[in-house]
Amino acid sequence: RPGPKLSSGLNNMGPAMLTKAVWSHCMLGVLSSGGAGGRGPEEESVFSLSHVGLGAWKERVLQLQDVSAVLWDNMAAPALVEFRATDLRLQGMVLLLQLQSMTNLLPSNLEESYLKSCRSLVHDANPQIAAEEIQTVLRDALPPGLLPEDLLGLLLTCLHQYIQGRVQG
Repeated sequence: RPGPKLSSGLNNMGPAMLTKAVWSHCMLGVLSSGGAGGRGPEEESVFSLSHVGLGAWKERVLQLQDVSAVLWDNMAAPALVEFRATDLRLQGMVLLLQLQSMTNLLPSNLEESYLKSCRSLVHDANPQIAAEEIQTVLRDALPPGLLPEDLLGLLLTCLHQYIQGRVQG
């Protein structure tokens, strides 16, 4: 079976390129702080997979509430605007979660500034500086061959498209 064709069409914009296959894993990662350890939710409940302390659950619940709020905001007026134009906030939040999940792959001296750039990407009025910093760190600080082939390229493409959407929007 031939691989999926990537085009510049709306179906391949933003984090959707990455989230089609990993959306549920991303949400499970929010709940379990990435501690799934290779077992699927079909084998055990989400709560038994979790290695998150009770204090950390509050943060995870707030993250899920943010995602939920964006989803409901986007569903409020689907007849008025194309969904692609209204889901930029959701794309930003998903991209933020994906970028933050790569923090532990970086050298410890870069982690704090990288996380700050990730937050600036979504929350600052001008995200271009943060995007450039993130791209530089990911290209220069990650050891070659650490990530699956093309994953870094897809992630940087998502970052670029998100920034284009923010600048144009």
